[in-house]
Amino acid sequence: MLRTEVNKLAQELLMHRQVLEQCLEVRESVLELLQHREALVQCLELREGVQAALSSTQIIGEVVDRTSELDLSLAGVSDNTARHGRAIASLTEQQRRRALIL
Repeated sequence: MLRTEVNKLAQELLMHRQVLEQCLEVRESVLELLQHREALVQCLELREGVQAALSSTQIIGEVVDRTSELDLSLAGVSDNTARHGRAIASLTEQQRRRALIL
């Protein structure tokens, strides 16, 4: 019975040792992160800048798209204006001819 208890305690100690070793590994990793904290902060700031630049690029892309749409609309208005101008010129010419006949 005593051996059984000793074996249980030995297993429990082994488990605690493994957990402590894992804690030490985590501690070392955290210390390493703390050593590189400044570089990590700079990376995060750079990331924010890149995201802002990407947002600006998207906005510029939208402006270009809308400018293209506006150019097409203006081309259509210009075509319509030209047609109306030709029609007005034709009517003016017809009225001038009629006035000469009368």
